[in-house]
Amino acid sequence: MCASMRRPRAPKSSSVCAKANASFPFETTAKVSTASPPPPARVLRTSARGPRASKAASRSRPGRGWGRRSKSCCARSEPPYAGGVKDPVALCADAVAGWHSAWLKALGLRCVRDTLTWRALDRPPAMYFAAITLRPDVPETAVASVPGSVCDNWQTLSLEPFGLKVWRTEPWFHRPPAPVSVQIPSELEVMRVSTAAEVQEFEAVSVRGFENEDATIPPGAIHPPAILEDHNMEMFLARVDGRAVGGAMGYRTDDAVGVFGVTVVASARRRGYGTALTCVAMLPESGLPCVLAPSPEGVPVYSKLGFSRVGELSIWS
Repeated sequence: MCASMRRPRAPKSSSVCAKANASFPFETTAKVSTASPPPPARVLRTSARGPRASKAASRSRPGRGWGRRSKSCCARSEPPYAGGVKDPVALCADAVAGWHSAWLKALGLRCVRDTLTWRALDRPPAMYFAAITLRPDVPETAVASVPGSVCDNWQTLSLEPFGLKVWRTEPWFHRPPAPVSVQIPSELEVMRVSTAAEVQEFEAVSVRGFENEDATIPPGAIHPPAILEDHNMEMFLARVDGRAVGGAMGYRTDDAVGVFGVTVVASARRRGYGTALTCVAMLPESGLPCVLAPSPEGVPVYSKLGFSRVGELSIWS
């Protein structure tokens, strides 16, 4: 979910439309501007904090730019899961449901959430799920008729009788709160999205990264600027010489940060840009664990950042 736009083939059942999903604490430094020569050495180093002092304080938006400081990678630790949660997949499910709620609200689409599931009431764009399981004991009938694909977080559903099939599976990864320090290429500027124009730029580079560098969509079709009203959602742009080359999102819940939409355009890959974007999207200043669902290509990167596999989801369509 954080590494590609997923577009499953249309299901055989006419009752469901085809669609799918596109998968710490630290101190920020002053914004790096492309208007002046980049510094010779830049490293992002983060350090874990304790619990947040207050929700209001934790949800205020910090500065927009990140400096760089050293080459060491993330230190690992094994504290209990946030909020006493024993099942880390529950953190994953909560994060992906919250992320979907935020985007559907920004798009003006309805959704509903109860103790068992998150569900879209209006048909969402193809990159979003239409149902997400929040517990492993969800009955199939609770999600079988939603207008799109189903995220089966514990792989406990059997939706074949409803004309659906498993389109793909993805691992769930978890990282406990811990320091992180990673080298950021000197030419790279990573900035926090804060204006409607930057949301549009973020959306455009996301499409180019997930599809191809010539791909375009109508502005606001999947990521409208109304998302700026949700302070739990953070978007980050990566630029080189003033040109957007990648993006990533971090969505904060009470118990974890979900990392979504990490992408870099093909011509700018294998330069450390995706790693840098991931580190800021982890929202390390929150003091929370992080979760994500990587593509096979992203697994080595996230493993080096201290993530480990805790489960697997199935996408039904």
